[in-house]
Amino acid sequence: MKRRSCLRKEPSRSLRLSSWTCWKPLRRWSGAERISSTSSREPDFDTPECIKEGCIRALREGKTHYTHSLGLLELREAVCEHYQKRYGVAVLPDQVLITSGTSPAMMNLFATILEKVPR
Repeated sequence: MKRRSCLRKEPSRSLRLSSWTCWKPLRRWSGAERISSTSSREPDFDTPECIKEGCIRALREGKTHYTHSLGLLELREAVCEHYQKRYGVAVLPDQVLITSGTSPAMMNLFATILEKVPR
């Protein structure tokens, strides 16, 4: 009996579309020479020295624990200052949420605005 391979001869169309496909129009629109997405890949550049030094400094200062669930207070205060200076809007640090990316932000957003409906 001849076995049929479950593997395709050609890659599927979805595999041929990279996540970079959406970045090409953005690069053209923005005029940027280079846009880097680190959403699902390793960056194609080394970590900048200032970030390496900042990480080492944070380790030496014992900043190795989880932050507050809303994010670092100093960062939230800086966001409030930015909104006050840029837009003339008073925002309190407790009204600011810092996330590690879009997915956690969207999860928090939907958990906040959507109601659980009984089945």
